[in-house]
Amino acid sequence: MNPLWAIALVAAIAQLVLAILLAANYGRISHTPVGKAMVVLAALFLVQGVIATATYYRLASEGYGMELAAPLAAITVASLAGLSILYTISRT
Repeated sequence: MNPLWAIALVAAIAQLVLAILLAANYGRISHTPVGKAMVVLAALFLVQGVIATATYYRLASEGYGMELAAPLAAITVASLAGLSILYTISRT
């Protein structure tokens, strides 16, 4: 497996963990309209993380190389950075 696939997979799994933590944080305020919207947003991030993880694993298993792994890893790491910022904001 190309190391970039490993980076993309680890980042996608980290996104899953952050999405679960976000849902837990926003679940505490789910009785408000904003809280409900944020729980839905966290659920969408969770679905996206599951799809990304499964897709990256399949593509890596099928032997796709660096030409596909590099941009997907970059997109996933950038998305992870944004989700990390959202999680940090949600904790305050």
